[in-house]
Amino acid sequence: LEERGRIYVTGGTYDNPMDEDHIAQALSDPDCSVASDIVGADLRTPNPCAYGTFPKVLGRIARDQGVMTQEEAVRKMTSLPASQMGLKNRGVIRKDAFADITVFKRETVIDRASFGNPFQLSEGIEYVLINGKVVLEKGKYDAGAFAGRVIRRK
Repeated sequence: LEERGRIYVTGGTYDNPMDEDHIAQALSDPDCSVASDIVGADLRTPNPCAYGTFPKVLGRIARDQGVMTQEEAVRKMTSLPASQMGLKNRGVIRKDAFADITVFKRETVIDRASFGNPFQLSEGIEYVLINGKVVLEKGKYDAGAFAGRVIRRK
């Protein structure tokens, strides 16, 4: 109710255009953030959302469909959800904030994963930094970086 009675939870099949229409409609609301609860629990057959939720929004929904600008999509993935969840120094780039940064090519970022072929990295992602440590560089993942940390709500 603090969100003026508007809470969106979207779901459906990842590669179904009908579901994309519902997601795009929800994302047109300025208070709707982008999130995914997919963590890859089944490594044999992962959900494609584990590989492509955010590039899908940046590429298909923002750039290609024009539902929002890519800048607005980034806000909906970073500072907006961090603010909504009360996470301090997350989702922003500034002094003393955690440096969780993804560098992508705005012209080419796109998801490639599907249920038939889920192990597909997205295109256009150049670098990923977690807490200031580079964990992905030019398609190479550093599994030994151990840059993440558990965030606990106080």
